[in-house]
Amino acid sequence: DAFILDRKDSQQPQVRELIEKGLIYPQSLSSMLVPLLLGPKSGEYILDMCAAPGSKASQIFALMKGEQGEQSEQSERNEGQLTCLESVRKRFYKLKAVLSLLGASSVTCCLTDARKFDPKMQVFDKILLDAPCSAEGRFSLKESKSFAFWSIRKIHEMAYKQKGLLLHASRLLKPEGRLIYSTCTLAPEENEEAIDWLLRKTGGALSVVPLKFKGFGDIATYPCLTQWGKKTYHASIRECLRICPTREMEGFFIAQLQKVSSFVRS
Repeated sequence: DAFILDRKDSQQPQVRELIEKGLIYPQSLSSMLVPLLLGPKSGEYILDMCAAPGSKASQIFALMKGEQGEQSEQSERNEGQLTCLESVRKRFYKLKAVLSLLGASSVTCCLTDARKFDPKMQVFDKILLDAPCSAEGRFSLKESKSFAFWSIRKIHEMAYKQKGLLLHASRLLKPEGRLIYSTCTLAPEENEEAIDWLLRKTGGALSVVPLKFKGFGDIATYPCLTQWGKKTYHASIRECLRICPTREMEGFFIAQLQKVSSFVRS
């Protein structure tokens, strides 16, 4: 599904024309892994909680339509639904524009804080939470603006928000449903610690599922942390995935969780 272009190639007029027509879409390889691991299928109800600008959402939609293949007319009528959330108005309209350009105009989009989203009794088969983060995986020593905004306070602010998003995601997930959580940061407070917090907060309602994907052997990864500072994390968190930042890949953290029992609001 991907062609790898150098940055200078992506600025060529011929390539820009393909992008403007929606025939190709620029996206990082690490980002593309997340929808593939989610494994969306036709007939499923899927929620993308922080969807703008729409790269993963449009990829999820394409995978849902592609998986459908030549199914019966009855199956086609039960295509499921992709619902996308975004809380920032400007980003919300960017999301709508990207989905429309790429032929995914049937996706349901809601301008709302995902932590307050109420689907009116609807629960989802799969949820993607590609959370807002401190973006350490995108830092480049050659581009000072890439880390100009960084601070310890930023990490703590993001971690607080991520925990709220994760907790609400657990409420929106149906029993046996799967949640993919991802960030493009390296900070343990936003990665392993967030997952450890959720496992303890939900009291056994969720479990970490090992990530399996053909071709992982070609991707530079490194072990997830089992402790940070004075905190020791749940042993199952070692089954999450850390992608090492390289020339081809952004630094990423990906976790897969499954709901094993109905979640009771506290």
